[in-house]
Amino acid sequence: MKRIYVAGPYSCEWRCPGPGVSLTDMRKRIEACMRVLKLGMAPFCPWLDYLFVLMDHKNELPEKWYYDYSNSFLVVCDAIWVIGKRKTSFGVQSEIDLAKKNGIPVFYNLDDLYEWRLEP
Repeated sequence: MKRIYVAGPYSCEWRCPGPGVSLTDMRKRIEACMRVLKLGMAPFCPWLDYLFVLMDHKNELPEKWYYDYSNSFLVVCDAIWVIGKRKTSFGVQSEIDLAKKNGIPVFYNLDDLYEWRLEP
């Protein structure tokens, strides 16, 4: 099963203009990860990290921990699928750059990702 890192806006860092991602947006992004799963690929879904935030009652985990955690999965994935408005997110651009640095194919639509998955 191909491992797919699903990237898209999550939080809105100080470098990102505008508001952060809403719960509705998070639900849509988690649903996008479900589409990847239903197509026979194994998605890494960063939007499920909110469960860690809920469990971190003392707020002990710094924001950098979440980036490092996600990036450790990204570098072992077979591909990355970028959803949402990537140009407005410093985090997504960093993920794209890390994928390219590691020779990981970057896809911007699900059809192309699915066709790539079918290649021998």
